[in-house]
Amino acid sequence: MAYSDTLLSEHDIERLFRKVNEQGRRYATVPLHAPGETQNGSTGLEWKGMRPPKGRHWRSSPEVLEELDKQGLIEWSATGVSRKKIFADEKVGKKAQDIWEFKDPQYPSYPTEKNLDLLKFMIRASSSEGDIVLDCFSGSGTTIVAAQECGRKWIGIDCSEQAIEVAQKRLSQIQGDLFSGPVEYTLIEQLDLADS
Repeated sequence: MAYSDTLLSEHDIERLFRKVNEQGRRYATVPLHAPGETQNGSTGLEWKGMRPPKGRHWRSSPEVLEELDKQGLIEWSATGVSRKKIFADEKVGKKAQDIWEFKDPQYPSYPTEKNLDLLKFMIRASSSEGDIVLDCFSGSGTTIVAAQECGRKWIGIDCSEQAIEVAQKRLSQIQGDLFSGPVEYTLIEQLDLADS
């Protein structure tokens, strides 16, 4: 699940996490089952004498559900309905919405240049610090700049000399901390095999 950089406000927390446990932690609950039946998998099996409702399956295997229950992460209603607890203090931010409003640069340095904030958002949502980001068609170098600024390693590839020049220029403009200096990278040039 992708999360935006926007933290939950106090209003969001009170609205979304209406329950409070004995330790004063705010939480909400979500169903333990999801749409779709499982014919042969473990998520269609019985757990604590129950099967998922018709047309649904458990979100986790019975073994995982049992462990969650032992950890006190399942809430049981008076009628025996079980739901998983989700705590507000464990949320990293708001869930990313389906529509992202990022605009490409008005005066791009390269024809296919994308919005830097968009690429940072995508990189943070799909990788962790230290991971490697591969951009096979680097173009303006926005993806590798975003990867660098997000603390990822990166590999950028392009056959256009103009693209390579633009990407190198953008990399040289990244502001490091007081001691780091310019971004260090290795440029590997591939000779055209047709010329040899």
